[in-house]
Amino acid sequence: MESLGTTLLEVIAAPRGLDIEVNSIEVHDGQEPFDVTAGQIVVGVGLAPGREASSLVASLGAVGAAALVLREAVVTPSLTEDAERAQLALLSVPPGTAWAQLILLMSSVISRAGFGGSDERLAGADAGDMFAVANVIAELVDAPITIEDPQSRVIAFSMRQQEADFARAETILGRQVPSSWLKELQRRGVFQTLLNARGPVYVEKLAPDVKPRVAIAIRAGDEVLGSIWAAVDGKLSEERERALVDAAHFVSLHMLRHRLTADAQSGLITELVGTVLKGGALAADASNRLGLRGPQRVVAIGARDLDAELEFNVPRIRDLVSLHMSPPQRRAPSAAFGGVVYAIVPVASLSAVREGAERVLERARTLLKVELVAAIGSESGDAASIPVSRETADQVLRVLRSDGTGRRIAELSDVRASALVQRFADAIAGDPVLESGPVARLREHDATKHTAFVATLRAYLDAFGDVEATARLLGVHPNTVRYRLKQLQSVSGIELNDSSQRLVLMLELRLAS
Repeated sequence: MESLGTTLLEVIAAPRGLDIEVNSIEVHDGQEPFDVTAGQIVVGVGLAPGREASSLVASLGAVGAAALVLREAVVTPSLTEDAERAQLALLSVPPGTAWAQLILLMSSVISRAGFGGSDERLAGADAGDMFAVANVIAELVDAPITIEDPQSRVIAFSMRQQEADFARAETILGRQVPSSWLKELQRRGVFQTLLNARGPVYVEKLAPDVKPRVAIAIRAGDEVLGSIWAAVDGKLSEERERALVDAAHFVSLHMLRHRLTADAQSGLITELVGTVLKGGALAADASNRLGLRGPQRVVAIGARDLDAELEFNVPRIRDLVSLHMSPPQRRAPSAAFGGVVYAIVPVASLSAVREGAERVLERARTLLKVELVAAIGSESGDAASIPVSRETADQVLRVLRSDGTGRRIAELSDVRASALVQRFADAIAGDPVLESGPVARLREHDATKHTAFVATLRAYLDAFGDVEATARLLGVHPNTVRYRLKQLQSVSGIELNDSSQRLVLMLELRLAS
């Protein structure tokens, strides 16, 4: 509660006080079997007021859980009394709070002590405890602060955020500076000034009800690792500016160490995901280490344009996948191979996967200015079938990149015909029989005699042998179509009355298009 403050969480009941050790977070949606142990904070996703919530409170109290987190609308006076009797802390979150973002924030508070060195401290705060460091900086500058990465995503924030404004509240709830404020900061040239300045930068009000800001870049040499933003009433004194400069130097040490740790963790996840996607003897162990269980779907996300450069955006895309495609209970591990981001999504519902993919693609278009497509693989029940899901996703991705329909998300049933044609094309690529077949002879005749036999044949087959419809497609007289059909059969040896020949011709023409 000291780290997250009242912006995100409010204590409704704490019969044992707040000095309760928390060891992990568990999500309970009322669907999965009840499996909670002592010391856990339980996030009640989707619970409704009434008997279900009351029963959950009693069960959690019986096993010694630390707390239950619910939406404001679910918390009633009677439920508060139940929590008091059960000796269970009851916390509420305001409307509009995204469960995934809240859980990420809570998890970061629990795990943050693993970063930093115990011998490095800022006014008593451990270097690895970024939320505690943020609180110290807030006291030094006498203003609520956020610590942000180069993409304006919130890494940590201090207490006292109620002293700020609605813009800061939006930033913390979204874990990132909203795009409207980013555009205004860019328009004013604030980011460019921040990149060049070696000290604090004062930013006038962005709107009438928004406080001024004082910002400073967090640097490691010439590289900018992030920034510190204080919501202030006016310019800082020289003493507080010096304190902010010292704090920025201190935070840079942590961020460098965190980057090394994060890179190592990301590399491990990439290796494990790659092992699961390829399959083999080690796939089951890798799947267990990733915590994969139950139904899974591989989703392949890539640029629609094969020439688009994705490498720079891959970390951001993986972040978007983690945020928008992970169910509350688990993460969706992801890795990039060959310019494609693969995510193993632990969700059985196809509609839920589509909705998550749609959010990823929309955010990528808005934030990264890149047009992506998402291919959803088949459902897999265990590690052994995940490679099949990946193969299916790859097939669908090829179709999305080549079909010209403009669709952005699909699974195999959406593009089955096109996928089968592609597989047929792969199987017969380079076959000499095709290179000397009737379609090849017609194409050569068109080139040397300036005829239009190939176009006529394609239109005729597309029209299911209807001469009148073929004429309309080509913009010629029906008798012209009849004449061309007679001539092209004579030139190529085609028998249009033969259904097998028609099927082969349609495939050859489709492959050549």
